[in-house]
Amino acid sequence: MGRLDVGDKAERVLRFLYGLVNPRILAQLAGRGFTLPDYEEGWQLLRATGKIAFDELGPAVASDPTVLGELDTWENLWFPIADATLSRRHPAVRERLFLNLTQTEGLAVVLSVGTFIDRVDAMAVGDAAFGPDAKAARQVLEARGLTDAVLGVARALIVKVGPREVPPAVPVPVPPPAGEDRDKAEADMWAWYLEWSEIARRTVTSRRELRELGFLSPGRRGTRADADASDPDPSAPPGPAAPAAG
Repeated sequence: MGRLDVGDKAERVLRFLYGLVNPRILAQLAGRGFTLPDYEEGWQLLRATGKIAFDELGPAVASDPTVLGELDTWENLWFPIADATLSRRHPAVRERLFLNLTQTEGLAVVLSVGTFIDRVDAMAVGDAAFGPDAKAARQVLEARGLTDAVLGVARALIVKVGPREVPPAVPVPVPPPAGEDRDKAEADMWAWYLEWSEIARRTVTSRRELRELGFLSPGRRGTRADADASDPDPSAPPGPAAPAAG
């Protein structure tokens, strides 16, 4: 397996943060010095990659198990409508809206829908990155039914997956960093993950909880390969397997 790209890394960070809604996991990491500011920092660093935007962060909450399915349904409806509409009427805007963005599944849908919403918001304010037709393209999408209220439905679902107390108002778009800024954002996010994921793997003993953090493959027993499959960077030497549950 080659080195992870920024999308792979962002998904691992998201899965790790999502696993932290489990209070048992949080309690164990708290014994290693993990605090709410550390949790908030993880979300902020993920946001800085341009994959997802949250203006305010708060305590973790348990998520409705149907949320990801609802987000996936939302994505399956609005991505193709936006694609078909803009491909004909505003192809240059379409290329920017869907740059490196495709339909996904599982936790990755939070990143894809979050990015889509950020870019539609940017179109609405005439972001120069979308060209001179940005506002006109947004108006066409609104005519197709992609209204602020419909975007708000997706935002509300994302809130259920992420931290609490995200403001209900439309957030200010956070454009993806470019060039060296993007490289630094990726490096900072990944450094946070490497630190806390390694601490978690040496601290959390329940295999079910390790799976929640994205470390173990579902349905497999405790093998060396199973533990090594979770190494943060496939190009790095693997560490010892996490201890089995007692």
